[in-house]
Amino acid sequence: MTIGTGIRSEVAQLRVLVVERDAAAARASLRAVAGADPDWMVQSARSAADAARLIGRRPWDALLVAEPVWEEHEELRSVVEGYPDLAVVLIRDEENGSPSPLPVIARAELGSPEAAGAVRAAVRQQRRLRHRGTMLRWLEREARTDPLTGLSNRLAFEEEFASLCADARSRGQPVALLLFDVVGLRVVNEVHGREAGDRMLHRIGRILASSVRTGDVAARLEGGRFAVALGGAGIDLARRVARRVAHQVEQSSQMPGELPAAVSIAVAAAESPEPAELWERAAEQLRQPRTVPLPLAAFAVGGDDGPSVA
Repeated sequence: MTIGTGIRSEVAQLRVLVVERDAAAARASLRAVAGADPDWMVQSARSAADAARLIGRRPWDALLVAEPVWEEHEELRSVVEGYPDLAVVLIRDEENGSPSPLPVIARAELGSPEAAGAVRAAVRQQRRLRHRGTMLRWLEREARTDPLTGLSNRLAFEEEFASLCADARSRGQPVALLLFDVVGLRVVNEVHGREAGDRMLHRIGRILASSVRTGDVAARLEGGRFAVALGGAGIDLARRVARRVAHQVEQSSQMPGELPAAVSIAVAAAESPEPAELWERAAEQLRQPRTVPLPLAAFAVGGDDGPSVA
């Protein structure tokens, strides 16, 4: 499919790299493309390997590459995949040929206004795709993020927690699950307003985010409930993390202008873990009635040796 269009475009001065099979073809194509639009900055590559090197040295807008070179050199295709802003246009020796997913220009048309228009159109399309891909990634990230705290939301946490457990089972490693309930959140919202409650949740979310390692997962599940999953962590490490979080929550509550925050924390850990089992063990701890007065930042922890208070 040969592309020919005279569409006017906001794309003006383009950086174009021409890749041909040999030096003679490269010189001829370079002259033709440069003549199609004198405002373009055009350079030719001596080979596919040379093109791969040049792509990494300069921000190109378009790559005009002979169709056989593109088809035969996987290394060049792999390099181009790392530059989503780069539009690829094939140079085809014959007017007609098999359909291609990429834009195609017949070699005889290289110096024509139609060819220049086709390159501009390819660049515009690539930029639209790049923008659309960025937006899709942003929307996907937003759909998996709690907007108040910036942590993962329940959907993302359940998927990442299941993946963490599956990986731990394959490696014979433990996983720990910590559940946090912010105590008295409803009272804070009723007495001080929802904005004050949101500030408290945001503060606790920051503490949790700073308490996990790379590869661990922290999330706000709903309301005042948070969760942390620790890969490769047994009950002792999980309890240390719980104590650290409780201490930081207490310290943050003493800062000027901050309302006192109290959290209950349940901890469960297991070798070769099953997500549902850890969920139930931790949730059961939070359902148990408290047998001691709740201090400013208290947590109940339980594990292999049963529930305790630290």
